[in-house]
Amino acid sequence: MVVLPEIYRYLNRRYKRYRAQKAGTLYEEEEDVNLRRLQETKLADGTDMAHATLEEIAFSKRHGLGGGIDWKNWRKYFTLSHWTLRKIISLSVTTIIITLLILVLVFQDSVVRWVEPIGEKWKSLPGGWLIPIAILVVQSFPPILGQEIVHIVVGILYGIGPGFGIVAAGTILGEVAEFFVFRLFCGNRTNKLEKRSLPWGLLAHITRDGGFIMVLMCRLSVLPSSYTTIVFALTGVNFFKFLAALVLSLVLPLANVYLGVLAREAAEGQAPSGSNVASGLTIAGSITISVAAMLYISHKANKEKPKFIQQRRIERFAAESQLALLSVS
Repeated sequence: MVVLPEIYRYLNRRYKRYRAQKAGTLYEEEEDVNLRRLQETKLADGTDMAHATLEEIAFSKRHGLGGGIDWKNWRKYFTLSHWTLRKIISLSVTTIIITLLILVLVFQDSVVRWVEPIGEKWKSLPGGWLIPIAILVVQSFPPILGQEIVHIVVGILYGIGPGFGIVAAGTILGEVAEFFVFRLFCGNRTNKLEKRSLPWGLLAHITRDGGFIMVLMCRLSVLPSSYTTIVFALTGVNFFKFLAALVLSLVLPLANVYLGVLAREAAEGQAPSGSNVASGLTIAGSITISVAAMLYISHKANKEKPKFIQQRRIERFAAESQLALLSVS
């Protein structure tokens, strides 16, 4: 998935260069134009801007929200200074989750045999189906991840219909609870977060301008849902737009539940012909949806990034000027 955006950017640059040559105009990389503008401290209308910070310059060189692999500066990944505790924890958690998902898919029979006794205990309890719902609600809050594994396990235990109902209920209740917790208790931190974190600020910026489509794309993308829900809550996204996007994005948990159903059928020897193909298509479909949504977000982020950084510099210049006046007086 990391390579696909790079291929897209390469083909996009080639296409733009071809169009420029065909039109007989000079082609210049958009990144070079944006970096050159960072050296300017005055707009065409005379508005003054503060000098761009090193962080803003580095952020301008990155694609989209600045996530993924920085191919241009790949050597930094082999330096100790790059690996902060937060990055090490994030990489470790991501690696563990991906490894567990692969193990679940590869060792389906063993996983089903291990999960079934747990499922029988849950089913024997009054309201035992509330246990996975409660787990999903807790997982909706950061930094807990791994909802995909719970989706697959629920598919193994409860089947496609009841399983999807449980997953949908847990996901909706958890995300809605997170949305209101952060909107009610952390709303006053919005400006601080946007000024402190460039990726956060840019995502908040394109979310405000992008409307329902951007909210839906964020839900469908590879961005952690617990992270995007906080952004929606703090940037003033309409709750019903958020809820509609949340319901539509349940197609991804449905795919995970279906993988669990296929795993159980295979373990019990009841898998219909073509079940492996169905499993592969389900995984491929989920990945395609997530990558396409992320490409859309990255495209919007690249388009709005120069305006976003420009506005930050204007506001910073105004704040510095005000501070200078106060110090003089």
